[in-house]
Amino acid sequence: MRRARFFLLAPFILLAVLVFIALGGVVVQSLWNWLLQSLFGLPVVTFWQALGLLALSAFCSAASAAAPAGLDGAGGRITG
Repeated sequence: MRRARFFLLAPFILLAVLVFIALGGVVVQSLWNWLLQSLFGLPVVTFWQALGLLALSAFCSAASAAAPAGLDGAGGRITG
């Protein structure tokens, strides 16, 4: 029964994830083209470039969050 429910919900979950990613790309593209082009004269980005920027920022954020706090094992605290 649980397996059947998963197969019924899987397409909706996949569609929701794709819509969420596409919406994120549209938001990044809109903000970039609105702010950075007018403030700094940077070029206009396309939807696919905005998705690339979103993926790059997510990757960098995840990589920095997974980095160890320090080599001394103090959990990020400054030791004397």
